[in-house]
Amino acid sequence: MTELFTGATGLFVAATIVYLIKRDRLQVRHGVSWMLVAALFALFGFAPSLLDRLAVSLGVAYSPTVALVVGGSALIIKAVSSDVERSLSEVKITRIVQRLAMLEADIRRLEKHADQDHQEPNDR
Repeated sequence: MTELFTGATGLFVAATIVYLIKRDRLQVRHGVSWMLVAALFALFGFAPSLLDRLAVSLGVAYSPTVALVVGGSALIIKAVSSDVERSLSEVKITRIVQRLAMLEADIRRLEKHADQDHQEPNDR
């Protein structure tokens, strides 16, 4: 029964990810890695003997340890990659704000210059 529940949960997660991608709530580049996680979750859920064989080949006595270590590592990698992406976005936003400020300063300067040009002929 545990295998069925675990496998079905993996399929549900995969379906949810596809739904989020279709609704533009999740970008495809992020969805691909989550789809891989969901597929592995379903695979090991429906065929737990694969996890047991993997654990034996790695020399791990208790097979759920492999799943926990791999899962924890995947979460850490995902967290780090999210932080890197957020940092890059912050740099881009800062540069855009700086460019906008320079453009606004140019517009104010041009408007001031245009106002001065309109005032000079009337003063004569």
